[in-house]
Amino acid sequence: MLISFQLHSILDLVFNSNKLILLKLNATPPRKYGIWLPIIGILQLIIVFASCSNQPRVNEVRDEHQHSKTMSCYAEGFSLYDEGTYKKLVINNPWQSDEILFACYLVPDSIEFSAPDESISVLRTPVKNVVCFSSTQWTGFYLLGGISNVSGISETSYVVNEEVQEMIKSGEIVEVAANGLIKNEMLLNLQPDLILYTPSQTGYEAILDRTGAWLMPWPDYFETDPLGRAEWIKVCGALLQKDNLADSLFVDVERQYNESKRLASEVQYKPTIFADKQYSGQWFIPGGKSYVARFFADAGANYLWAANESKASFPTDIETVMSKAAEADFWRIAHAAPKGYSYKNLAQEYELYTTFKAFQERRVIFCNTSTSGYFEKGTYEPHVQLADLISCLHPGLIHGHVPVYYTMLEDH
Repeated sequence: MLISFQLHSILDLVFNSNKLILLKLNATPPRKYGIWLPIIGILQLIIVFASCSNQPRVNEVRDEHQHSKTMSCYAEGFSLYDEGTYKKLVINNPWQSDEILFACYLVPDSIEFSAPDESISVLRTPVKNVVCFSSTQWTGFYLLGGISNVSGISETSYVVNEEVQEMIKSGEIVEVAANGLIKNEMLLNLQPDLILYTPSQTGYEAILDRTGAWLMPWPDYFETDPLGRAEWIKVCGALLQKDNLADSLFVDVERQYNESKRLASEVQYKPTIFADKQYSGQWFIPGGKSYVARFFADAGANYLWAANESKASFPTDIETVMSKAAEADFWRIAHAAPKGYSYKNLAQEYELYTTFKAFQERRVIFCNTSTSGYFEKGTYEPHVQLADLISCLHPGLIHGHVPVYYTMLEDH
């Protein structure tokens, strides 16, 4: 599966490796340079690099509204402050928690506004012409009824959402990047008001600044709490002036997630579980403090690497995994596969997979990311993912649940 659909899970492997070069902001619309950088194999992804000259000095932006209410509860990557007639959005530096990556005032285009802090730019809302370089970005707009405000996305051939597929066919949404390359002319012709991109510490200077558009970083993939990632829909709501709808959707997700979590916490037996597969002689293991590990804990499973302190995935040798996970009760795999993928296909990929107890006892929990919409709606439906996992790990605990993302792997 290519870039935009692997982006969040892959970046989980590498997000905490280096230090960010901080950006600057000023009262004019911020611009940043960036390109897509393809990385071959398992780390193939699109990286847009932020570097630039005419922005606020983000690590100097501080809250002048100590008594205003933040609208985020679980997310650590952003703070959204309700100031009455306008909002202030602060996106934190994921590599340096005490610093700010981006800040702006979100102000309805119908009112006059004088910025309390002139070093912070003003973005008028609702945004009407947006380019999204990640599937979780445009999906947030879609869920809030704002997909018509999106004019360009990346990797259109991998879109699962049928309505968005039709918009691509009709030309309402165009492809601005594919196979690791930006379509420069197409992006320039769109003249977007706002470009949402995935920040990274690695990359090259490129052409994004030429659009004259706002560039807003979107580091949702750093969130290790499933509800924290889902909460980024509130940023979409603020950009679209649909805060109430975004809040309502999130509250429902939160309620269902926590109810399923409560049920799983009461089980007496917590089966052991491990995750993912080998690649070129290495096995990337989700860290014990990672997004995946949090799902396992909340689903009532005993993750074999729970004691690990990493928030990202880390590589280890196959022998270590086979020794530690040989007798694990369950094995979770999420990847793109053809329809009808089965134990036979898994065994053909690597013969030693068949030696795992979870394989032999047919306890592989599988998510086909190419058909389930895992990299689109999955981020905003952690309650469904959790219920899927619980239904696999503890059959019958959630009555009447119909799986969406995770099922037991078929045995044809």
